[in-house]
Amino acid sequence: MPEVETYRRYFERFALRKPIRSVVNTDPKNFPGTTEKQLRKLLVGRQFQAAERKGKYLVARLDSAGNPGTVVIHFGMTGALYFSRSALRSPAYSRTVFVFDDGSLHYVNMRRFGGIWWVTDWDRFERLKLLGPDPLLEIPSKEALKKILRRSRQPLKQALMNQKLIAGIGNLYADEILFQSLIDPRRRPGSLKLSEWESLFQKMKQVLNEAVRLRSEIERFPRKYLMPHRHGDRKCPRCASNLRSLKQGQRTTYYCPVCQA
Repeated sequence: MPEVETYRRYFERFALRKPIRSVVNTDPKNFPGTTEKQLRKLLVGRQFQAAERKGKYLVARLDSAGNPGTVVIHFGMTGALYFSRSALRSPAYSRTVFVFDDGSLHYVNMRRFGGIWWVTDWDRFERLKLLGPDPLLEIPSKEALKKILRRSRQPLKQALMNQKLIAGIGNLYADEILFQSLIDPRRRPGSLKLSEWESLFQKMKQVLNEAVRLRSEIERFPRKYLMPHRHGDRKCPRCASNLRSLKQGQRTTYYCPVCQA
């Protein structure tokens, strides 16, 4: 989610309130069910008016000049946005391009996870309908967080990553939130004490806001965070114990066996 918030701000900076002069889509996986000719008819001459985020999805709202619709973008593991002011400069793995008077915004995606959709009613778009609340925008208190997670019988790490419960927390950030909260990732939500719910709520907000501020650049995270040590010295930044790893839901979890005991 922090990466997508960074892309949302990038989109806001380079793509809003500028007439779309052309659209090039070289990946049939993007805009499924819509031909490039139809896409140009839907978008050319119009403007993106707002860029919003729901979990890991970027929602680009258009003006009211044409058919009602919204462009929804998911970045997967390797997707990104790149704005070029030169028509001759196209980044590698550029899949879809929105052309403006002052340059082109490229959706690049090496491994083609994720995608882009034309959605006539994004509130009814199945991928968004299934998402839980956004952790920064829609979970206002520890009581709200507790109500969401107490429904899960999964270990806490997996519950935090369950997009149907909370939209947008990925593997690295779930580990960091639990490390900063001093909570074992294998514990069940029902086992948490009131003080632990408070810590989990506060650290969730803190970690995600810090990640947004640092544009998710791991090398910029404070050394007191777990993230720089996962694949570095593998030492706990609190107590210097060796970090441990385990598989949870096919993802690797890193934690400190001492601090998170």
